[in-house]
Amino acid sequence: MKTFITILIAVLLSSPLFCQQQQAVPLDNAEIVFNGAYIVIANKANLVIQNSSPKALTIKKGGGIISEGANNNVLWNIGNDSNYSIPFVSTDLTAIPVSFNASNGVGSGAFTLSTYSGEPDWQNSDYLPPGVANVNMNGKDNSKHLIDRFWKIAPNAYTKNPRLTNLIFNYRDLEWSEDSNSIKEKNLAAQNWNGTKWLAPVGTDKTSANYVTVNAVSNYFAWWALADTAFALSLQKDIAIQKTEYVLMNQMTTDKQSIYLAQNFPNPYKSTTTISYSLPVKYSSAKIIITDKNGSTLKQINLSGNKGSINVDAATLSSGAYQYSLYIDGRLIDTKQMIISK
Repeated sequence: MKTFITILIAVLLSSPLFCQQQQAVPLDNAEIVFNGAYIVIANKANLVIQNSSPKALTIKKGGGIISEGANNNVLWNIGNDSNYSIPFVSTDLTAIPVSFNASNGVGSGAFTLSTYSGEPDWQNSDYLPPGVANVNMNGKDNSKHLIDRFWKIAPNAYTKNPRLTNLIFNYRDLEWSEDSNSIKEKNLAAQNWNGTKWLAPVGTDKTSANYVTVNAVSNYFAWWALADTAFALSLQKDIAIQKTEYVLMNQMTTDKQSIYLAQNFPNPYKSTTTISYSLPVKYSSAKIIITDKNGSTLKQINLSGNKGSINVDAATLSSGAYQYSLYIDGRLIDTKQMIISK
């Protein structure tokens, strides 16, 4: 209750509240009502919202959360209510909220959320998020076709991640119209880094309101960016694997043996879990890649044969949610989540 009173006073007085490094501020069942005040998260701090109600963060008369750092996070125990809005605000106090509908989640988990720009640096390659290798197109820096901001949306510790729909990214005009950028605002769409490359653009832009809407999220990789679809990130790599995809799809329809990546068992687990898989009769290479919530590669296991399983030891991993993906001949086949609970 003391923490809630402190925050409430900060809101009423319209003064900033700072969350500093190594300090998590837990808010069990509390609601933060912003009345013109701002919470500033700095130095890799976490603002922990344990109230799963969408009303846990409410804007009354302006205000919001200034994070502006890759590791300055809001950790929110998102449930299965209709709509959640994270009231992010830029350093110039422009409201740039992230919102989405959440449903069908299983288990007690939380989302890690953050956003930051490289202001005044327009070149996104100078301030890449942790685990993101590049913002390239055809092997060349594509920063000038990319809005000057990144977003993190990462679920953790759910047995089954909530389904996200109507995901909305708000942005500032100057983040796309900066002189060194070359962007047609109407072409903006969202791209997601899967640990090895940027996925194909999704969503549509509403130029009159400065936001991009993604109808549904089909994966749960952490980092997002907004790019001009005429110059989509990693476009050349996607074109290069089209022939491989065609061969695999053709083979999947003719082989008696199916291609699949099984859910690890047990899940969650404390020490060791097993992942089963089935591969096509003919292929050049196959591997399973394990990544953390930021998309950083932790392990890569090369596969052989047509059917088998691997064991994953949790000895060197901490508690939390991880992704594992099956790649065949460079093509991403499937991704699933495993949870370590020590």
